Amino acid sequence: MSFMIKIAFLINRKIKDFSTISESIKSTFDNEFYIKRYKSEYSGHIIELTKLAIEEGFLSLIIVGGDGTINEVINGVFQKFKTESGYDINEISKVKISILPVGSGNDFTRTIKISKDIIKLFTLVRHFQK
Repeated sequence: MSFMIKIAFLINRKIKDFSTISESIKSTFDNEFYIKRYKSEYSGHIIELTKLAIEEGFLSLIIVGGDGTINEVINGVFQKFKTESGYDINEISKVKISILPVGSGNDFTRTIKISKDIIKLFTLVRHFQK
């Protein structure tokens, strides 16, 4: 059995077409990567799910949501690696983050021109995971 890169999808369950997007993630990524889909149940839950994903060995995180979901994932990463004297930047730098912008506003991803195309995301992730 070959080694498969682990990718955690942190999904805001309130997104439009949740079921369709969740299945599209599975069908697009599942053959080439070991994936796990973490689905939020309430506001702030993505922070906890991010820390759980890291604890479970996922250092490649894909945010599926909008600006609020991005904020929660970044907070989760920093909270996970908070130390008495600040943050463990060495550990934080090991975490790779990508975004599939499917939120209602998407101001951040629109500003930096991140595509909503899951196939483009797959191609980029595959390229940068080598």
